[in-house]
Amino acid sequence: MPNPKQANTPVEKRYCHNCHYPLPGYGQYCPNCSQKYTDGRIKLWHLLGEFFESVFNIDSKIFRTLGHLFIPGKLTNNYFSGRQKRYIPPIRLFFVMAIFHFALINIIINAVEPDGGLQNLSEENRRAGYRVEFLEDLDTARLEVEQMFPEENIRIAFDSLMTNYSYARDDSVSLLLFSEGPLLIGKTKKIDRLDLIHLPNEELFEKYEINGFWQQLQTRQFLKIVDEGGNFVFYILGQMVWMVVLMMPALAFILKILYIRRSFYFVEHLVFSFHYHAFAFLVMTCAYLLEAFGFPPLNWPNGEGFYSIIGFSVLLIYLFLAMHSFYKQSKFKTFMKFTVLNFSYLFIFILFLLLTLLFSAIIF
Repeated sequence: MPNPKQANTPVEKRYCHNCHYPLPGYGQYCPNCSQKYTDGRIKLWHLLGEFFESVFNIDSKIFRTLGHLFIPGKLTNNYFSGRQKRYIPPIRLFFVMAIFHFALINIIINAVEPDGGLQNLSEENRRAGYRVEFLEDLDTARLEVEQMFPEENIRIAFDSLMTNYSYARDDSVSLLLFSEGPLLIGKTKKIDRLDLIHLPNEELFEKYEINGFWQQLQTRQFLKIVDEGGNFVFYILGQMVWMVVLMMPALAFILKILYIRRSFYFVEHLVFSFHYHAFAFLVMTCAYLLEAFGFPPLNWPNGEGFYSIIGFSVLLIYLFLAMHSFYKQSKFKTFMKFTVLNFSYLFIFILFLLLTLLFSAIIF
């Protein structure tokens, strides 16, 4: 028979340390936020157990997402069948893959060409300018020597010397400047290399009649790119992630037009685009890694570009199969829309690439 004194003893109230939700007198987990009830002190084995459970558990989100991503259309189909919680959100998945992809390209370029694949344009420009200055002094010295020593052999020797250095007479740089207005009419300005080296910007604008904010801005950015050519390449790579992000709504809009008679929301096309590009970044990242670590296949010249070609071919096949699986049309209709989408994608990519290069050059 229970002790009446014990029955009347009040049970100590418990609250979740995470969300302060009142907890029942039994159970180890909060029914509101699912956090385990503890006194706040975590043991090492518990911390390691959480790490292995969340990262290496084969049922965790990352493995399930990547596993279904490799099956064309399956991840998008499952996502819109009400199973969103099982997978990494599409935008996060896209960003992670894109960042890894462009970071790898940055590392490869930096390893092969530490200056970003461009020579030091500023140093080259200075050398060319000083060669021009040297040739002008050599011309003057030649005339003085020929007056002092009019022998034919001396004249022939000087002519031969000048011929050997004639390649260095590139004494100007052609700069294409676009005018203000919607037509963006370009006009070429020839600027002396020595002036580029010695004159400050304001004097350069005045000497060559570079007027207006827009043309002066173009000239300033050109001079900055010449000084920091390698940094400009890496800066553009940093902007490529945002370029692809902005491409996603444009690609989704084309898919919306292609399937306008189907009852798909715009966001469904957008998620399809995010999933496809996440797979594309993953495949091309693997291809670049194989080429960077030097795994040339047999019977392929130097092994260069082999895995990139294979990766690009895989992406084309994957896109067709994903469109057929997700939009559920016949293979003939899917192929026709697949062809239109690829041509449209090429146009969108070139357009956004040019805009990215222009924007990067302006704000660099």
